[in-house]
Amino acid sequence: MAAEKSVVRIKEMEKQSSSKNLIHRPSIIKESALLRASRTKLTGSSRIFDDKPWQMKKPHQVLEEYEPTYKMKPDKLLNLSAIEKVAAEVLQKLKNDTYAVESCRQSSKTLSHLLLQKVKELGFPRYKFVCLVTIGSVEGQGMKVASRCLWDHETDNYASVTFKNSTLFAIATVYGIFYE
Repeated sequence: MAAEKSVVRIKEMEKQSSSKNLIHRPSIIKESALLRASRTKLTGSSRIFDDKPWQMKKPHQVLEEYEPTYKMKPDKLLNLSAIEKVAAEVLQKLKNDTYAVESCRQSSKTLSHLLLQKVKELGFPRYKFVCLVTIGSVEGQGMKVASRCLWDHETDNYASVTFKNSTLFAIATVYGIFYE
């Protein structure tokens, strides 16, 4: 009698476990299909990527996909004289300033950001720009500013402008790097 009960109980457990597996398997398949669909959604020629946690994106931000152009050279080279003119105009904002450590630190950041905006407005497509503004006090000292970059000498270039008044000097340098 006890043996029959245990056999019946084992059969009931097998039925329950097999019925659970049959019930849950379609839901697992549905869940995995939903997960795949939520990870990559096609919208026209754009994709939304949600499966990479290191990409901190807004919930419905669409990443545009572009076809490769295979352009290795720019249509329009950098116009250094135009960039130097813009940099000189930006540095003229320091004309009436006096040197103070805290104010010059903030002025350097503000002027480099303003210079970057104005250089971008000149319209050099596919160029990336780096703008540096260095401000120091005039006390009869000498100063050398040096930099090294890895770049293509045919497409990449830089422009540098200096400014000086009675209490401070400023050096603005703009690097233009062609983005292939």
